Amino acid sequence: MHSKRLGLGILTTLAAMTLAACDNGSPATTVSPDQPEFARGGSGGGNNPHTTSTTPRIAVSPTSMQASVGGGGWFKVTLYDKNGNTLPDNDGSLVWFGCTPANPALQNCMGYINIAPVYPNLRDAYVSALGAGQFTVWADDGYGHRASVAVTVQ
Repeated sequence: MHSKRLGLGILTTLAAMTLAACDNGSPATTVSPDQPEFARGGSGGGNNPHTTSTTPRIAVSPTSMQASVGGGGWFKVTLYDKNGNTLPDNDGSLVWFGCTPANPALQNCMGYINIAPVYPNLRDAYVSALGAGQFTVWADDGYGHRASVAVTVQ
């Protein structure tokens, strides 16, 4: 038998065995009775998509900046844990930066804004103003939490 077909046959057999084991209506034997059942919405207390938290996860200061072409300015990113406590700058958390132009005719900020995170912690960044316009410079913690700075370059 060809090796690709053999692998597909093994995968199909394993999938069928798994479905058959799940179909019998009994709880899975790998979960002990006093363990939470996250998939079934049991007592695990997993993430509730309907619960919102007012605790910020990321903040930027200042939230607005004005600069002249050839100038620029600094901003600082602060990260928070789920309890609202400030994370230290050297905790190893990463921050991603980006820019969105206010003018929909511009596809991106290249040639207008340059964002340079500062070593070693990469939470402070310097925005260089290369061209006139209005922009939103954002910082993202990698978990979907963003904070932004409104930048106006004249």
